[in-house]
Amino acid sequence: MSDQTLTTAQKIEIRRRWEYDACEVSVAEEEGMPSQNGETLKQVLLALHELVGDIDTDKARRACTRRP
Repeated sequence: MSDQTLTTAQKIEIRRRWEYDACEVSVAEEEGMPSQNGETLKQVLLALHELVGDIDTDKARRACTRRP
């Protein structure tokens, strides 16, 4: 967040990638892999919220479980 060499758009893109990765971890946990209780995803969504403002973190978490 405090890195001055990155633009806001770059910071958002990084966090979106983290969100995707955290979703993948969340799905893996639901499929029986060792769990972190969704804490990684929660941290990523909160960091993203700091940059883009109001996001529906509950909706984002639910989206992770609806993968084909």
